[in-house]
Amino acid sequence: MVRHLIFKRKEPGQERARQTVESIIEATAQLLDQDENASTNRIAERAGVSIGSLYQYFPNATAILAAMAERERVRVSEGIRRALEELDPEDPEPAIRAAIRALLEAFDKRQRVRRKILLSLMPVVGREAQAQFFEAAVDEISEAVRSAGGDGPFRPLSRTATLVLGSAIMGAVRTAVMTETSDLADPEFEDELVLLAMGFVTAPRGGPAGRP
Repeated sequence: MVRHLIFKRKEPGQERARQTVESIIEATAQLLDQDENASTNRIAERAGVSIGSLYQYFPNATAILAAMAERERVRVSEGIRRALEELDPEDPEPAIRAAIRALLEAFDKRQRVRRKILLSLMPVVGREAQAQFFEAAVDEISEAVRSAGGDGPFRPLSRTATLVLGSAIMGAVRTAVMTETSDLADPEFEDELVLLAMGFVTAPRGGPAGRP
């Protein structure tokens, strides 16, 4: 049932077809950003295409939102990966900050649109929609922090520690996007996430004192 709801009918092969899909996705983003109803009829009208052309590529509005979410996931992950290419195990803070900044900047732009994508998809695919939207990007940062440990001055992170760190970053960003209570462009928000990540690798080796 879920796969049927979000399945894209066909991939655009020619340039004209790709432009049609781009117009449909951009029209959907505009409607969501303007807090308007993003029905397939409204989307087709805004995109300047026939409803038949829209249905050639997307069976419903949910499929368009799913395609938008996947695009965002890929784009954010690529930006973070580029930032982490400069990671120095002896001094990981600059690269980790750049990666976190890439994550925040990606979600800060058209934040209302991203929030509505998540809210619209959750009734269909539940938490999986949120996971796909956030986890791949956060995993890049968490894995980079984990790899910064080892023989250098920072402690190595176990998979459990990496999971905790990733969940903490993901939870903070997701809450900010979903509730609109925090400004992702606020330098303090970025600083706190960097402190969180660096705190994991600079914590004493062997875990908290007094643990059995």
